[in-house]
Amino acid sequence: MNLSEFYKMLFKGLPVITVVLLAMCLVYAFINFFSALGSIGHGTPEIQDGMYVLNQKGSISQITEWEYHFFCSQQVRLFSGHWIFFYALGIIGLLPRKTEQV
Repeated sequence: MNLSEFYKMLFKGLPVITVVLLAMCLVYAFINFFSALGSIGHGTPEIQDGMYVLNQKGSISQITEWEYHFFCSQQVRLFSGHWIFFYALGIIGLLPRKTEQV
């Protein structure tokens, strides 16, 4: 089974609005991911020797406690946006389908 056949089987008999909502979840996941990635600045927030620091590929810079918590929340945001899409995809698999009447 190739990918296009899989999608036809997955979406067969579903209302159009369901497919539109799934597409919107996918768009949200991408926008959420790249906006969070941009705000992190490709660094990792850490606590070293009791100080809040941002580790940017070995370059350490001191940050405030608020910035530390902000960067930690952005790291979680990188992944959490995708959950919406994958949950929606799983729910679509459980929805009743329209059947063809003979």
